[in-house]
Amino acid sequence: MAVEFAISNWSGWTSLPAHQSMPGGPLQVSDAPDASALPSMLRRRLNTLGRAAAAEILRMNEHHANLPIVYGSRHGDIERTLNVLSEMARGEPVSPMHFSLSVHNAITGILSIHSGTTAGISSIAALEECLVPVLLEAVGLLHEGHERVICVIADVPVPLIYRRDCPWPATPFAAGFTVSADGGLQAMLTQDSSPIMPQGSEDIPEALQFIEFLASGARLFHSAHNGGHWIIAKR
Repeated sequence: MAVEFAISNWSGWTSLPAHQSMPGGPLQVSDAPDASALPSMLRRRLNTLGRAAAAEILRMNEHHANLPIVYGSRHGDIERTLNVLSEMARGEPVSPMHFSLSVHNAITGILSIHSGTTAGISSIAALEECLVPVLLEAVGLLHEGHERVICVIADVPVPLIYRRDCPWPATPFAAGFTVSADGGLQAMLTQDSSPIMPQGSEDIPEALQFIEFLASGARLFHSAHNGGHWIIAKR
């Protein structure tokens, strides 16, 4: 079964120094995400993960349309979650800000309040690479009657206490794109029974590889998820 959709715009950010994005390409490489579009009060509440994800969402919705959002992250704001757990272990009062922002969909919720968005928000946690689940969720929303869906995938390295067991990702990143029924780059998602083919460097998150794929002349993108081999083909 093939899942058909279109992608109308895309961009991404990473702090990975060794990553060489294509000149004039869709990826920004810098020490910190460009969160200048966020109001200063909102920017102060968010850390690197929040700023990166929020910046991509605003970039995908430059006309401030009331669009649904699909947010994918393996751990969410795990730094704040660890802060809450540490405060509890020490018998100290839990910080209300850390508690509220540790919820997996907190970043998109705060941004929706700022922008006045009343459309639905889906929050997905799907192991290391959640590109396929995010796409499937977005296409499902299109079938419910939405014309466009904003998708953002973002993660940061886990705190040191967890890093031996979970070294992914090695660097903060965020990727954003808009899915629609038509009106953009036409694509098709299928599941394949053949073994998964390598897709570029393992050091670069799949979501960023996907952003560069969209801007390139390549026709096929291979993804591994939940033990399956998925292929995204440009049409």
